[in-house]
Amino acid sequence: MIKNDEISIIYYFRMYAHSLINKLLRCLLIKKDLYPKPENLHLSSYEKISKEIIDAETLLSRKNNLNIPLNMWQITARKKLIKIAGHKPVKRVKNAILPNKKFETDEYTREKIYLRAEKGLDIPVTVLKSRQTDNTQRGLIFLAGSLSGVHVGWGERKVPADNLVIGAGSTIPLEAVKRNITTFCIEMPGYGERQEKHLIPTSLDPKVDSFCLSLLTGRSLLGRQTSDVSTVFNWIRNNSDEFNIDPKNIVLFGHSVGGTIATYTGALDENIPAIVASGSIGFIKDTIGRRRNSNGSSIIPNILNWFEMDDVISLIAPRPFYALAGDKDHIWPIDGALKVVKSANDQLKNCIWETDIIKCSGKHRYYPKESWVCLEKAYDALYKIKTN
Repeated sequence: MIKNDEISIIYYFRMYAHSLINKLLRCLLIKKDLYPKPENLHLSSYEKISKEIIDAETLLSRKNNLNIPLNMWQITARKKLIKIAGHKPVKRVKNAILPNKKFETDEYTREKIYLRAEKGLDIPVTVLKSRQTDNTQRGLIFLAGSLSGVHVGWGERKVPADNLVIGAGSTIPLEAVKRNITTFCIEMPGYGERQEKHLIPTSLDPKVDSFCLSLLTGRSLLGRQTSDVSTVFNWIRNNSDEFNIDPKNIVLFGHSVGGTIATYTGALDENIPAIVASGSIGFIKDTIGRRRNSNGSSIIPNILNWFEMDDVISLIAPRPFYALAGDKDHIWPIDGALKVVKSANDQLKNCIWETDIIKCSGKHRYYPKESWVCLEKAYDALYKIKTN
């Protein structure tokens, strides 16, 4: 019988082998068009798709509805976004399963809990808690990037790629416990121990199977991921006394695909107090609308007929929102992030909210120092909201 860790190794070997073979073929072989076409014909699907993306009208965008009061627009827009994403969080978790394995050091404890949200859905949450006696009542929800799983948050290495990610500074949760912030690390659908094991066989990247099959019931992979985050947040809020944290003093942080999930969760769930998004902001028409997508990540069906990314950000206001990206980030360029936040600010007009974006020096990776600048700004903003 194949064990879970063996499945993980097989999956990553297949992924890297497939990528290597494709690169070698591109380098060694001259591509021959087996179907030469007459001139002036448009036979490629993307020719039509790209035009539809550019021409999409974003009917519910804020800029097209400035005559409607902001709070009324947010109510209408949020309902529509919830529907097209398939955002269906669980308000109260049925059961929390503890495997009775707690990792302990002199500085903090780490414990994994499986939240039985509903039939067929268990959500793994790893809780890191400081041993410091002074109580800050601060909480952090951590969502990792797409290369591996959430274990990179506390520096655990399971696959070769983890060395690069951890070396770049993915251990935000470890720094959080040093600052006496109780941290909740959520394993997202399709990643880490939530890789697909029941659908046999799977596609090369099984997340695309989850994406496609979710469409059959009017949901999306991103909608499932945001639903899980909101479900965990509801569980934290319902048990805030046990964790000794203030549910209004929690920041949701995510990097790369985790940042996308964090941003959309903040837009969909108005109870999330503050959001910090790393390497994940850009206009849809300029980013995922122009490139391949092997797994369906970051896509909500039909979104461009209703919204663009500045509208998603506008649904977070007036709650604190901070973002950061590298000046050489080829996936989510900093210039694109700046345009989105500026556009959101312009269409929010007189709305007073705490927001900022930090330009980092480098490529698409974690930036721990700059992330903590954003995180502390978010906590300061929440303190101001609480004391005013």
